[in-house]
Amino acid sequence: MNYSHQLPLIDDGDPIDDGDPIVEPLREAYKRANPSARKLLEAASAIWDGKPSQIKSPEIAAAMLADMMELDQEQMVVLCLSTKSTVLKQERVYKGTIDTTAIRVAEIFRPAIECNARGVIVAHNHPSGDAAPSPEDVRVTSIIQQAGEMLDIEVLDHIIIGAHGHQSLRERGFMTSGSN
Repeated sequence: MNYSHQLPLIDDGDPIDDGDPIVEPLREAYKRANPSARKLLEAASAIWDGKPSQIKSPEIAAAMLADMMELDQEQMVVLCLSTKSTVLKQERVYKGTIDTTAIRVAEIFRPAIECNARGVIVAHNHPSGDAAPSPEDVRVTSIIQQAGEMLDIEVLDHIIIGAHGHQSLRERGFMTSGSN
């Protein structure tokens, strides 16, 4: 799977489909974003051509989930991807407390199985604002990756969204190379 592209800017005057379920949260998050968060969104700019949103980098995934920067409870989202890394489905699978999310791995893969996804990107927010992965984040990522291997669904990344940016556990070296 390809995983290196950029995301559409939403404040550049280009016509963007107002009804698009990916673009609308971005537009709203961009309007409310602080300067650091805007920098994240701007760094993830790309061409929007009306095709299903394609995820080719952690920056795109983080920008698609920019609305998570403002949440006051930890939540987990799964992006289900096709073989061409287009988003088939985006589903919020957990809502936790101010600093925890209870995770049942089967629920993470349910949306991917339902839409016959080839891969997933898992993301969650840290309401504290600090996107640094905790030891528990790393441990859970390993478990999610093992489950994905058994299901033949590649776990492309686990992204943590903070108030001022994001962290990719794949880029940080906390994920093994998949065999899928």
